[in-house]
Amino acid sequence: MAEPKKEVAITPATQIFHYMKARTGQIKLSLPPGMDADRFVHIAVSAIMRNPALANCTPASFYSAVQWLAQMGLEPGGPDQLAYLVPYADQCTPQVGYRGMIQIALEGGTKSIDAVIVCENDEFEQIEGTTPSLIHKLPRLGKPRGEMIGVYARATLPSGEKISVVMDKDEIAKHRAKSLAAKSDRPGINMWKEFPESAWKK
Repeated sequence: MAEPKKEVAITPATQIFHYMKARTGQIKLSLPPGMDADRFVHIAVSAIMRNPALANCTPASFYSAVQWLAQMGLEPGGPDQLAYLVPYADQCTPQVGYRGMIQIALEGGTKSIDAVIVCENDEFEQIEGTTPSLIHKLPRLGKPRGEMIGVYARATLPSGEKISVVMDKDEIAKHRAKSLAAKSDRPGINMWKEFPESAWKK
């Protein structure tokens, strides 16, 4: 007599996987031309392995977050770290990383854009007036740069105009105080703690 088949437990992660797999077609319709829907869904679901707390999110909220990032053309948790899926209780929330913001700006016509950290041992000078400019010199190779004290972003607009924005440590601290993620001790949520340079640049 054959032994009865054992029932395979359906884990929350498995539920999300099947939920997403069934909706790959909708994701495909949202993606920009040239992006593969199967790859996109695979990368999104793989984020659960890196951050198991995502498995506690409802499949619907997970799909909604992934769908939003698909419309933006940003892979969640991919090798380029363009965007992230962040769990808040049982809700999955999409977050755009600073590299994702750069990609969106470039696709919108901005000619160039980047963000640079300033450390205490760097030489940094901000000149305002009719011809504003930034002067940033790093220590010689092998010399420590010290703690981060600020960050600046610079961009060349479609018109060719060059602009820059500078934020010091105190201004960044104000943004961090408003961040829900910064108050969490759970792995994979607090990028201010796990990826401080990326958080400052964003």
